Amino acid sequence: MCCCDSHRTVRCRLVAAGLKARIPRKKTIPRCSAEKKRLQWAREHVSWTPEQWNKVIWSDETWISIFGSDGVYYVRGRPGEACLPECLTPTMKHPVAVMIWGCMSWSGVGCIQVVNGTLNATRYIQEVLEPKLLPSVCDTFGDGAEFIFQQDGAPCHTARQCKKWFQDNNTELRTWPGNSPDLNPRICGPV
Repeated sequence: MCCCDSHRTVRCRLVAAGLKARIPRKKTIPRCSAEKKRLQWAREHVSWTPEQWNKVIWSDETWISIFGSDGVYYVRGRPGEACLPECLTPTMKHPVAVMIWGCMSWSGVGCIQVVNGTLNATRYIQEVLEPKLLPSVCDTFGDGAEFIFQQDGAPCHTARQCKKWFQDNNTELRTWPGNSPDLNPRICGPV
C-alpha cells in the first residue's frame, strides 16, 4: 500500500464519520486586558431594561469589495481540469473596495455613508456625524431626545476633536471594548 492510499483511506474514514474538511473560521485572540474590559462591559449592562437599550444608536464601518468575494470558496473537478474556466476564479491585484458607515437602533436602521479614502477625525465629523448621525438620531428618537451613541474605539472616533464634538452636541457615548464581536441585528433587534 502506498502512502497516497493510506492518506486517502484516512480522509474517507473521516468523511464517513461526518468530519468534513473546511476552512477554519478566524477569531481574534484578545489580550487578557481586553477580556477583562469585555467582561466589565457585560456586567455593567446585564441588567439594562429594554427601555434603556431603546435609547442606544449603534454604528460601525465595513469594507465592501467591488470585485469578487473576500471569502474563500471551493470548486470540485476531476484531475486535469484545474485550469478549465469553470474551475478558476478571477482575481485582481488591487481590487476596488469602499468603506461604508452605518447606524442602527432598536427602532430600525439609520443613514449610511460611503467613505472614500482614509477616515480621520475631521472627515468623521464632516462626512459622517453631522450629515448622517444627527439626521438618523432625529428620525429615530425625535428632535432633542436623549440618546446614547455606541461606537468602537477607532482612533478617528476617539480623537480629541471628536470628543469635543460629542460634548458640544450633548451626545452621551457608550464605549465598545476592543476585540468585541460585532452585534448581529437579526439576533439583537426588536423581539
